[in-house]
Amino acid sequence: MNTFYVSDLDGRLLGDNAILSSFSKKILDELLHQGLQFTVASARSVVSMQVMLKGLNLRLPIIEFNGAFLSDLDSGRHEIINSICPSVVESIYKLILEFGCVPFVSSFNGTEDCVYYID
Repeated sequence: MNTFYVSDLDGRLLGDNAILSSFSKKILDELLHQGLQFTVASARSVVSMQVMLKGLNLRLPIIEFNGAFLSDLDSGRHEIINSICPSVVESIYKLILEFGCVPFVSSFNGTEDCVYYID
C-alpha cells in the first residue's frame, strides 16, 4: 500500500510571510529524493505556487483553487479540471450580487487561466 501526503500551504508549509523556509525546502528535497509521495493543496493558483515552491521537485500534481484544478507544478498544465455547471455558476453569481458583494471569477478558457472582476 502506497501512502502519499498532501499539505496545505498557508499556515502549514509556508511561514507567515508566505515563503517556504530554506530548512523546510532542504528537508522536503531530501525526502522527495528518497521517494516521498508528496504534494500541496491550496486556494492559490499554480502560478503563485510556482513562485513559492520554485525548485521543489514535486512529481505529483498540485491541487489549486481549492480542488478546481489538479495541475503540474512545473508546466502549469491542468491535468484534471473540476468545473462547475454553468447554471450553478449563474445562480451563485446572482446571489453574490443580491447580497451586495463584489465578485471575481477565476476560469479556464481551454487555453489559459482567466480572472474576471469589476473593481
